[in-house]
Amino acid sequence: MQAAERELYEETGIEAVPQSFLHLHQWIAPDNTPFLRFLFALDLPQRIEPHPNDRDIDRGWWLPAEDIFNAGKKLRSPLVAESLHLYQQGARYPLTMLSAFQWPFN
Repeated sequence: MQAAERELYEETGIEAVPQSFLHLHQWIAPDNTPFLRFLFALDLPQRIEPHPNDRDIDRGWWLPAEDIFNAGKKLRSPLVAESLHLYQQGARYPLTMLSAFQWPFN
């Protein structure tokens, strides 16, 4: 969860805690890099202007879903549109599905 909060802040400047878990994707990128991608949901009470804190990110935009779906190969990966589809489907899972394994047991 700390990594999800940190990534959200680095990539958008938004300080918030994810509210639910959506999906885990296993994917191999075109350059053969394997990924495990954890997808979380966060419903903000109001739109917050993004201010990325990662030097590799120029800016953040709020876009209509259709603009994302129509972007095709312009997207960083096909998981961007897939993530939005999953969000729109409405399934939400409790964050308790993800927990740290503590060894040895106390």
